[in-house]
Amino acid sequence: MDKKVIIFIMVVALIIITGGFLLVKPYFFPAKNGPGWISSQESINKGEVVAPAKVLEVVLDYNSAAKPKLAVAGLTIKNGYAPAVEATKKEYKLEIWGGSDILETVFFDVPNKFGEEEAAPSAQKVTFILTAGWVANADALRIMDSAGSIVLAKKLENIPEIDNQPNFETLSQNTPGVLGKIMSFFWPPAVSAVGDGYLDIVFVGDKYADQSAFKAEIEAYRNRLEQIEPFKSRAGQIKYRNIFKFDGGYCKLAPGASFPVCDTAKVQNDVNSAAVPNDKIVILLNNPQNGGTFSGASYGGFSAINATCCSAVINWLPIPQYQDTTTASSVFVHEMGGHLLGGLIDEYQVPGGQSSLANSNCYEGPRPNSAWLDLVAPNDYVQGCYTPTAWRSYEKSIMGQEPNIDYFNAPSQQIINAKMDAFTRAFVNTSAPTVAIISPSAGSTVSGTVAVSATLSDDLGIARVNLYVDGILYKTQYLAPFNFSWNSATFSNGPHQLEVRAYDVPGNMGSAKVMVTVADGGNVQVPLAKGAQEGESLITMPAGVYTITENMALGWDFGSVVCDSAYTTGDSKAMNVKVTAGKTTTCTFTNCSNDESTAPKITSISPLDAKEDGAGFKMTINGSNFTTGSKVVFKEKERTTTFISGQQLTAQIPADALTLAGVFEVTVTNPATSPACNKQISNSRKFTIKSSLAAPQKPKPNEDFTNPPTGTGGGDFLVPDNP
Repeated sequence: MDKKVIIFIMVVALIIITGGFLLVKPYFFPAKNGPGWISSQESINKGEVVAPAKVLEVVLDYNSAAKPKLAVAGLTIKNGYAPAVEATKKEYKLEIWGGSDILETVFFDVPNKFGEEEAAPSAQKVTFILTAGWVANADALRIMDSAGSIVLAKKLENIPEIDNQPNFETLSQNTPGVLGKIMSFFWPPAVSAVGDGYLDIVFVGDKYADQSAFKAEIEAYRNRLEQIEPFKSRAGQIKYRNIFKFDGGYCKLAPGASFPVCDTAKVQNDVNSAAVPNDKIVILLNNPQNGGTFSGASYGGFSAINATCCSAVINWLPIPQYQDTTTASSVFVHEMGGHLLGGLIDEYQVPGGQSSLANSNCYEGPRPNSAWLDLVAPNDYVQGCYTPTAWRSYEKSIMGQEPNIDYFNAPSQQIINAKMDAFTRAFVNTSAPTVAIISPSAGSTVSGTVAVSATLSDDLGIARVNLYVDGILYKTQYLAPFNFSWNSATFSNGPHQLEVRAYDVPGNMGSAKVMVTVADGGNVQVPLAKGAQEGESLITMPAGVYTITENMALGWDFGSVVCDSAYTTGDSKAMNVKVTAGKTTTCTFTNCSNDESTAPKITSISPLDAKEDGAGFKMTINGSNFTTGSKVVFKEKERTTTFISGQQLTAQIPADALTLAGVFEVTVTNPATSPACNKQISNSRKFTIKSSLAAPQKPKPNEDFTNPPTGTGGGDFLVPDNP
């Protein structure tokens, strides 16, 4: 081939390669100019989001006292984006019809008046907005309840149309790494006419003096969210946007209220008018540290549950834990990531908390929860998850009362991942973490508390690490360096397998195992796996004499221990037991609940008083945690008690209990779990027996009443009020 032709081909190839690199360089290797915001038009021009389509904005009025409870208050056709539809059970669904076809469906619940904590459908009136994709041949709207009954139907005709244009900004620096960009290049997000394939979080503000402070807080909240899994690994699938509303006048704090009431219909209207992709909407409330509009609030965040609008966060409050300005960013993760997106509930006991806990981050029922098997260690169950008796899956998490915790627990991560998939493509990654156990070393002999550590790595990051002993989940860690403390004294002497398993957000797992030998010098500590008399553990040990003690579980006190061995000595909490080859010795530990949330509680009694030497009567006691074995105690004696329900008892008070005037306590006892335990005793209420003697006469003006009238006995007759 002619040399000139070869040179020409090489030059053309070089031009093509250089041009191709320059074309893809901004995508895979963007200039690092720090955080920045890009306009809506630039987002559309870059193809990050498609141009807006037509949407139908439906304004609904809810009135719990009306029939029907829902009414259409307004309809407007706008340019914009309808939020992605989540496959979650809701109380109602809105259908847009065209002829005999359903064109669009939106599932929804009636929100609370935002900032007020009573749940719908309690007596309330609230206005809210739904947004659905608009199709030109749509001719009717229908709302149905979960039972399939039609709540309302309305013809779609003469609907006003607004030619609003996109007017928003997008935070530019939450792009994925090179690997994520390669994935996005070949498997792009599912862009549609009413969405962009990302989780779109839209921010509006209230009481900010300028746009720059508002944007700075959005960036801080973004940074905090992306420190915590699963958002850290899925950062490339999230977009943060604002609509230039930094003093929208959305929220007001009434005197004595615990949180501002916000006009979410106004928020949703402004978001739709800005033609911005929106899956979740967040209201940021500015409260200057020198005393602002929202200083009277008693907590820093509030959210709708599993909805589009809204979460609200106050950036500072004169309350100890909220005076650290970084706390607000953690409250944002709790409210938006946990409540608004994940539909999670608070992992602490809420006064009067009642909730449907099925398929949530809390569990009501006997342990173990079948949905949490191989996800939550038996030792990690902790009671007090929204309700007093529900279980949470770890001691702490960012859904608890301590705001600056750096993780969601395993069930919460699982739920949030599934919810994110409704807005983005499924998160796919097949690279498993690598694990190597450092300590203890394979073949070593251990005793007492053993430190277990490992080296871990993953291309995304480690979401959680589990420790297994003999194939059974022992403990979970969520924070680096993911070290464990293993109490070998709760296991028999001899060989045991330790396994460390590391998981990333997509669920890939890497593991490592070592065999060790436990030699605890003849001491055996028996773990209490459940509650009193609820289970047994079979431990195989060489013949010898062992000291048997119990590793008490949270919420229980030691009651008694009895062993059937021919050789047993020791005190009430530990027994020296002789184990004979080929024979089984059984030690029974009886334990007593110290959980005050299960004790009986009295809220009121009726009547509150009776006359001295009067006739017997029936007393009614109202409260909670009453059982069929509950007894009413009056004047230090158990009275004949009738169980009505868990909230009510009646007791027969005989005439011989009314022979002495005074104020006496009424209590309720529940039976002990065993003879070794004490009865559970309630709080007390006061009952007054009024004296049968005549009350002293009121002295006349200027009358000397130093000496009482005959027959009064010379005493005061003061009857205290029942508290």
